[in-house]
Parts: sequence; C-alpha cells; structure tokens
Amino acid sequence: MAEKVEIEIKQHIQNIRVEKNEGSSFFISADCLFPENFIGFAGHFPDKPVLPAILQLAAIRFTAEKALSTSLFPLQYNRAKFKKMIEPEQVFSLQLKLVEDNGVFQGKCKISTPKGKLISEVEVSFSTSSPN
Repeated sequence: MAEKVEIEIKQHIQNIRVEKNEGSSFFISADCLFPENFIGFAGHFPDKPVLPAILQLAAIRFTAEKALSTSLFPLQYNRAKFKKMIEPEQVFSLQLKLVEDNGVFQGKCKISTPKGKLISEVEVSFSTSSPN
C-alpha cells in the first residue's frame, strides 16, 4: 500500500523547477494537484477528505529528490505548521530552499495556494545516505 501511495504522489507533482545558487544552495519549486480519487484521501476524513500532513511531507521529499536527482532520507522535520487543509482537486505550490553540506540538505519548505496564501510550512533535513 505504501509503495502505491508513493507512486501516486510522484505522479501528481508537476513543473518541478530548480535553481542552484552560490555554493550549495538550491531553490526548488513545484506545482501539485491531487485528484478526488487519490488513494491518500481514503479515510482522511470520510465526509470531508483532506491531504494528510504526512503525505504533504512526502511530497516535499519526493520533489527534492526529483529536483536534485538523488535519493533522500528524512532526518528531521521541525516547526511544522499546517494552517489550512488541502482538499481534492486543489492546486498548490511547494517552495523549498535547501543548503547542502557533506550530503545533508537542510532548509525550509512552504506550501501555498497559487495566490500565495500559506497552507503549511516546515523546516526539513534530509541525508543522501540512509541513517540506518
């Protein structure tokens, strides 16, 4: 089941853009839209489906992996604030600023509406090698 959700999340992340700045700094952005039949909405919540926070975090990681062309392993998610719900068919954008140091990417991500209204934000830390 988890693998199916992962595949479906990746299918709904579009228009990934990456800018490499001075040194090891990256700005990554992408557009997302999850249809009403997306498996991640099942059971969360039956009468008013919303995209679970854990799947928002997964979309952030998958966007970073695609943009950087490398596998990433989550180390930490800090100061996460989920201010608005993401409903089926709702377009939203990811904006991710990362700095890389010795295979560890740290930074901040904001998820917002097309008009720039904040949906959620989180500090992230990913490694290019498995922590296990």
